[in-house]
Amino acid sequence: MTSGHVLELMSLPTSHPQCGSLLLHQCGLALIVRLSIDPTRVERGIMGREVGVNWVANSGNAEATCHRAISWSGMPSSWDDLLIQWDIGISQQEHTEKASIAVMGLLLHDLVRGEILKVLPIGSGGDYLAKIVNSAGKVQVECSGILSDETGWESRSVLNKKKAQVLTDCDDGFASVTTFSHTQRGAVHSYLHRVCRGVVEARPKKARRR
Repeated sequence: MTSGHVLELMSLPTSHPQCGSLLLHQCGLALIVRLSIDPTRVERGIMGREVGVNWVANSGNAEATCHRAISWSGMPSSWDDLLIQWDIGISQQEHTEKASIAVMGLLLHDLVRGEILKVLPIGSGGDYLAKIVNSAGKVQVECSGILSDETGWESRSVLNKKKAQVLTDCDDGFASVTTFSHTQRGAVHSYLHRVCRGVVEARPKKARRR
């Protein structure tokens, strides 16, 4: 795990006072499974994984990249047995979706000082309603998870779909897509992009050939 900026899984309740405790218990175990057991099993005793993040804080800005580490070092000892049961009793897709929600909650608060307010009804465009600290308006957040994407194309395609979806019923929002085995490196990768209706997005810069 990187020695840089660490996001503690157990911080969800304080980062999102309205529903963080529920998100921790509903999604925290799924995230630990996805980061430590499947699709990549880490050595026993390792309590964190690095995540590569591609993000856009304000619609129209160029994409930025950074690295964060997600730590579950404060996990209650009672969760050890539950981790095994989750791996047996919960479907792969549900695992992935719930884990991606936990990642979204951590990154939303860390990168843009966002706070989740409530879940939204199906058909609203986004999954959650959130607010940004020191901002009067509210935004929607659409979230998705992918277990494995060897080429990286699927995660980018899903991101574009989610950015369009979040604007179907609102003017401002975020799309979050987390892949737990991204490209052939098998790294954890997450997108967090802000989109606003009517704002032309900056195109990603192409890597220069040497």
